[in-house]
Amino acid sequence: LRLDRSGLNRRICHGGHGESTRRRVMEELSSLTVSQREQFLVENDVFGIYNYFDASDVSTQKYMMEIQRDKQLDYLMKGLRQLGPQFSSLDANRPWLCYWILHSIALLGETVDDELESNAIDFLGRCQ
Repeated sequence: LRLDRSGLNRRICHGGHGESTRRRVMEELSSLTVSQREQFLVENDVFGIYNYFDASDVSTQKYMMEIQRDKQLDYLMKGLRQLGPQFSSLDANRPWLCYWILHSIALLGETVDDELESNAIDFLGRCQ
């Protein structure tokens, strides 16, 4: 069975919530691996956000698209200091996460303090 996740997401997000559709969706979900189910759930959340955005008025859309720079920087700095427990299974990807966090900080025109820079360099050196 090859699941058309985008079609499944469309059925959930755009109506078709009858009992037969729900049963079919549950059957399709039960045949997926854990990773596929997680991917589906993320895609479903994203479709919900897109639908909310699409149904919003222009002023709300404009606000939703604004980068909340201070909040982004706080989130990135916190992530650089210590990745949360949800990232523990991603140990092999932590150097990439460190890179992308540093890159995001640079894109926002900011730098990290000397201590945090030294800690990041030390961490990346230990990953080799």
